[in-house]
Amino acid sequence: MAEGRCHEDGAAQWRAMQTGLPARLGRASAQSESEPCTDRDRLFVGGAPNSGCDAVSMSECGLFHHVELRVEDLDAARDAWGWLLARLGCEPFQQWADGCSWRLGSSYLVIERAPRSGDHDRREPGLSHLAFHARSRHDVDAVWESAPEHGWSQLYTDRHPWAGGPDHYAAFLENGERFKVELVAPLST
Repeated sequence: MAEGRCHEDGAAQWRAMQTGLPARLGRASAQSESEPCTDRDRLFVGGAPNSGCDAVSMSECGLFHHVELRVEDLDAARDAWGWLLARLGCEPFQQWADGCSWRLGSSYLVIERAPRSGDHDRREPGLSHLAFHARSRHDVDAVWESAPEHGWSQLYTDRHPWAGGPDHYAAFLENGERFKVELVAPLST
C-alpha cells in the first residue's frame, strides 16, 4: 500500500495496543501527521495487517471505533457525559490528567480538555450531534426525565418524543457546552 499521512491518534492508538500502555500515554511520541506512514502505522477496519487487534466482526465493520470530543470544562463534561454514557451501558475505560473515556463493546467515546478555549456551536460547520441507540422507549423516557438533573437540557420539548418525525421515537438533549445528543428507541418497542 502506498505511503500516506497518518492520523496522529491512530498511530498513538496502534502503539498503545502494541505496548499495553493507555493510548493517551503514547500520544507524546506519536508520529506527526506530516510524516509518511506505512501499513504498520495505520489502523484498518476489519483487522487488516498490523492493525494491533483481531479482525472485527462483520457486524462491527463500519461502526465507529471511537469518537473524541474536546471540551472546555472537563469536570462538568465528565459528570454530564459520564451519567449519560452509564445510562447507555458504557463503562469507564481510560482516565488521564486531561481526559477520560467510556467504552461499550469495541467502541469508545473520549472526552478531552481542549488545548485552547473557544465556543462549540453544533449549528456551525463541524459536529452537529451524536445519536445513540437506546434499548427501548422506556429508556428514552427515563433519560429524558432525569437529564436536566445531570447537566443536559431537553431540546424540542414541544415535539418530544417525535421531534425526528412520526416514525422516530427519540430524546434530544444538549449539555452546557452545546454538544447535542439524540437517543433513539427501536421502532418495535
